[in-house]
Amino acid sequence: MNKISVAVSALVMGSALLAGCQNTSKLEADVQALSNKVDNLAAQVDALKSDVQAAQASADNANNRLDNLAIRYKK
Repeated sequence: MNKISVAVSALVMGSALLAGCQNTSKLEADVQALSNKVDNLAAQVDALKSDVQAAQASADNANNRLDNLAIRYKK
């Protein structure tokens, strides 16, 4: 009885796997669409990196000016 159950369950699982693999063209299209979205997001991140670096440089410059003002200030 145990061997029959194992054989039947293997047969059911095998058919389920084969049925799931029949629609590969839609799966490939979905993967391609997701890949395009990831590429677009990566390009946006790269574009923002330069903005972040410019903002950091501006903040560093402002901090240096404030430090210089604090050094020159006397009561």
